[in-house]
This record gives sequence, C-alpha cells and structure tokens, in this order.
Amino acid sequence: MRRKEDFLLLIETLKADWSSCEEMISDNRRAWERVRQGADDPLDWAALGYTIHGFYNALEGYFSRISKFFENNLSRDSWHKDLLDRMTLEIPGVRPALLKTPELVDAIGEVRGFRHVFRRHYGRRLKPEKVSTVQGYLDKVVQHFPEEHRRFIEELRAIAEGLEEQ
Repeated sequence: MRRKEDFLLLIETLKADWSSCEEMISDNRRAWERVRQGADDPLDWAALGYTIHGFYNALEGYFSRISKFFENNLSRDSWHKDLLDRMTLEIPGVRPALLKTPELVDAIGEVRGFRHVFRRHYGRRLKPEKVSTVQGYLDKVVQHFPEEHRRFIEELRAIAEGLEEQ
C-alpha cells in the first residue's frame, strides 16, 4: 500500500522531470528559430533533431516513472509504444490517466516515431521537410501537455490527501 509520502515524492519528481522537458523545449525553440530565420546547414537540422529527440527522451522518462510507480509491466518487444498507451489508461482505484486528449497522444506518438528514426539515422542527413513536420507535432505537445501534467499532479495530490485521512 502506498503512503501519502510516496505520492508526494512522485509529484515532486514528476515536476522535476517536467522541468527537464522544459529545458529541452527552450533548446528546441532556439534551434527552431535559427532554422526559421534561414539557417539551412545540415548541422542546424541535426541540432533541431537532437532537441526533438532529447525532449521525447525526457518525456518518456516522465512516463516511465509513472509506470514504475504504479507497477505497470511493459512488454520488452514494444515497450516504447506500450508505455505511451498506458499513459492513456485510467486504472480505477489505482491511478488516473495522464493523457486524456487523443490529438495529444497522436502528436506524442509522432515525436516518439521521430526519436526512433533519429537514433538510427547513421550516416545520413536529416530531411528538413520531415524534421519540420515533426516540429509541428512537438509544438502541439508543448502547447497541450502542460495542462495534462497540471491536472495529473492535482489528481495525484488528491489521492495522497485521501491516504492521509485513512
């Protein structure tokens, strides 16, 4: 049985994880602005790709922390996709869903797919049009995820407070 303190620690850790995501967002904004102002060197596109990759890795760490806290087992074969899918599930009596907006889930899925390609894109340059498309998905995530994060933290805090009363 989880204690109030366990939930409070999870809340603070998720807030710190989101701060890491925000740092990557800041780097992403700088890299995207350079490209939008005309920087077209392959290194500029690689830097932008790196920030998208880094943001998703930080976000996936956030998701993983939730999954581990609530002891959700994931398949080794497809755990990246399964992890994202698990964040959409409300488990009655256990935890609320983190992600409730299908469009946000789709956008996160697109960024996840890019992260996979970026990690395995050895010896080839990124295609600017594909990176730009993924940047649009990342912008949607950045626009909508903070509200999901805030709501989830509030729901965890309510669970923690309920434990105190027992």
